[in-house]
Amino acid sequence: MSKSKLAETIREGFRISIIGAPNAGKSTLMNTLAQRRVAIVSDIPGTTRDLIQTNLTLMGFNVVLTDTAGLRESEDTIEKEGIKLAKEEASKSDGVILVVDASELETKGNSLHLDN
Repeated sequence: MSKSKLAETIREGFRISIIGAPNAGKSTLMNTLAQRRVAIVSDIPGTTRDLIQTNLTLMGFNVVLTDTAGLRESEDTIEKEGIKLAKEEASKSDGVILVVDASELETKGNSLHLDN
């Protein structure tokens, strides 16, 4: 990253996307980091379909945090558009937080593996 791009990023905020499967806890994490209700939290998979953004300060840095649609295969046209937006936003971000449901993990030796 060039010095001018870094300066711009520091001034405008680091773009961080929260991605993961539906109901992995992305919106809960967003609300926790924002210290307020920004996103709807529901036990219904596929609740978040649009990009939800909030500006905050983390460890002294400006951050633009984005909650995204859950990544999965879907036949629903609106949900598919949300998943497309999520992938595009993640690819443009300075960083990505991958949220996984701990119940989907299996311990083998000293490492964790996704069941899927």
